[in-house]
Amino acid sequence: NRRLMLEVKNFVENNGPVYAECGGLMYLAKSIKYKSKTYKMTGIIPGVIKMNEKPVGRGYVKLKTKKNHLWKIDENKLLNAHEFHHASLVYENNCKIKHNYSVCRGFGINGKVDGFVYKNLLANFAHLRHTKKSPWIKYFVNFIRENSND
Repeated sequence: NRRLMLEVKNFVENNGPVYAECGGLMYLAKSIKYKSKTYKMTGIIPGVIKMNEKPVGRGYVKLKTKKNHLWKIDENKLLNAHEFHHASLVYENNCKIKHNYSVCRGFGINGKVDGFVYKNLLANFAHLRHTKKSPWIKYFVNFIRENSND
């Protein structure tokens, strides 16, 4: 659906607040390569998704927030998550990339980081868990309120 892809891309480019997990991250990349075929995606994330035969990331994940988290979550806060993906994100050469998380356990994007940030977009391979110790939904809702055009 090229029209939807263009609308999503325009929303992100116009600073709309967006959170994407796993398949959402894949949808936002330039393309997805599966076996010998390549499928064009939205092109927001400057990289290509490569589908692997075996899982790259699977199981429980611990992420540590970096300084200046997009949703204003304190630095060095540990977040629980899980992941199960056969996909790898390969960034284009020489592009400036920002991530919100260091991976303490799990794989994320490359075994070291997760949480690609661009404008008001945050995209992870990890699926965050909302708990009393880690109420991420509260931060995201506040972020939406602060960044909506309504």
